Amino acid sequence: MTAYPEGMAPRGTSPSAESDQTAPRGTSPRAEGAIAGDVTRQGVTRQEGFDHEKYLVNVRVPFSPATSPDEQVLEAMIQDAGLKAPRLTPSDIDAKIKDVQYYLFPGTTLMVCAMTLTNGFVVTGESASASPENFNLTIGRKIAFEKARDKIWSLEGYLLKQKLYQEIKTV
Repeated sequence: MTAYPEGMAPRGTSPSAESDQTAPRGTSPRAEGAIAGDVTRQGVTRQEGFDHEKYLVNVRVPFSPATSPDEQVLEAMIQDAGLKAPRLTPSDIDAKIKDVQYYLFPGTTLMVCAMTLTNGFVVTGESASASPENFNLTIGRKIAFEKARDKIWSLEGYLLKQKLYQEIKTV
């Protein structure tokens, strides 16, 4: 039997395997309600030269609206111009996000942000460093988050355009 550091045993092999069996796939009982810094590790393979302890592998963080300063300026410009036609706002996009999870693939710099939307659909964003020496967890998460959130703009933009088209078509 392989000896794994505490919390690193593959699913179903840890002393608490019974509780792991009831957790949804890709999570563990610890992942529910986790905050930044609470780590869930499953089936992690140790690779020489990569400091696994330094980086979070799988983490769920509470979502908070992510309106950037650029979006705030743009929103103010739109309102100042008196533009009133149907459109999406940053708060519309944020309202669609139900859950945010990050995963750093062991032995790589590939960070994935998975956003579960209110309807259950999942969008992803990715980031990676060409050089492991340049990897930064906070920056990797930010880039992955922004890429995932940008996909929501496209999806919601399509839905709004389809709704407007249907309204015109039925008139």
